[in-house]
Amino acid sequence: MSIRDMKQSKSMPKRGLLLTIAGLKRLQAAILGMEKVQNNGHRFTL
Repeated sequence: MSIRDMKQSKSMPKRGLLLTIAGLKRLQAAILGMEKVQNNGHRFTL
């Protein structure tokens, strides 16, 4: 890694997010609900 690469990596914003256990459970429940409504109960896939 060059000095230029190191300087660029420090100035770039971090991506992603952190979820609490409660937040993860809420997200999973919301995803399951949307799967039932929009996808006839089948799991979403990528």
